[in-house]
Amino acid sequence: MKVKKRLCNMICLGSIISIMLCSCENPGNPAKSPDSVSYAAFQATVTKVENGSVLVEPVEGSPELKSSDEFSIPYGDEITLKAGDVIEIKYNGGIMETYPAQLREVYSLKVIKESGSGTGITAAADGSDTSMTLCELPESAEEEIGNQIPQWVSDENRKLPMNVMTSADLEDFDDYAKKIFPSYYDDGWTKEQSGQVYLGQGIEMYCLDGSEQELRSVYYPIILNGVVVSVLDVYEDLASHKLSWQAGPQLANQLNALIQEMASYDAETVLLLGYNNNNVIGIIGSFNGSDTGTVWKNYYILDTDHVEHKEVDTKRIPLKEETKGIVVDAMEPLCTERSDLL
Repeated sequence: MKVKKRLCNMICLGSIISIMLCSCENPGNPAKSPDSVSYAAFQATVTKVENGSVLVEPVEGSPELKSSDEFSIPYGDEITLKAGDVIEIKYNGGIMETYPAQLREVYSLKVIKESGSGTGITAAADGSDTSMTLCELPESAEEEIGNQIPQWVSDENRKLPMNVMTSADLEDFDDYAKKIFPSYYDDGWTKEQSGQVYLGQGIEMYCLDGSEQELRSVYYPIILNGVVVSVLDVYEDLASHKLSWQAGPQLANQLNALIQEMASYDAETVLLLGYNNNNVIGIIGSFNGSDTGTVWKNYYILDTDHVEHKEVDTKRIPLKEETKGIVVDAMEPLCTERSDLL
């Protein structure tokens, strides 16, 4: 009787172990799902390829964004992936509460759009953008620039470029800016700082929501030791063609963050600045030459609409010929003259 009981216990134990082994998921290569199995799917942009996994960000509008803005997906050698690829991920619908988030069971990965494919802004049938990814500006450990210029700026000697897409017909704006700048200063600047700042190249602020423009605006960075400390905004009333200006440090920190971000991209990276639903946005892309246009990849929100609180709408970003302008380094001097009265 004891032998039979012991044998029965061993059979039960073996059955339990078999069930446990069968129920464990293999975190390695994605398993193909049979047609009879129901699944969930979403699209995401590859941000980093690692050994055995990829980090991805769900595209805007994906329900998975409610769970996490970043997922770690098991990845083998079934397909070739690289940063910037947009992929479709089929899985069993389960999401684990980790960061980056993980999927309980991945069935398949499929490349929807390869990084750098196409020319110009990827456009839908109505000519609007469909492909860009919203990214966060990197945080700085330095004290922020306001009306006063922090001491760390005076100690800097940065030499990073800010290659921007702008217009070739800015002569009137440039002349106006060069008249204003020599005597412009902020009350919070020291006399030494006021004497050392210079004016960078003009940046066309494009209308990036398809609306009718009432003003044409050109931003001129005011720079000290390779750091943007203020912005001179020269704008034209398109009805009267009158030029006016305003200046302040409101976008200085965001532009410096974008300059640092662009340094992590390749040498052909360019920046496009403009307005979308009254928000100031910056779009980073790769310039392929005037004949082939620019592939716009990621966009950043520099300043949100504080009046109507409208959100950025990338579907309204049009495919415009004027966004295929000239590329300049906005950190190069346009005017270094300073008034003796400062």
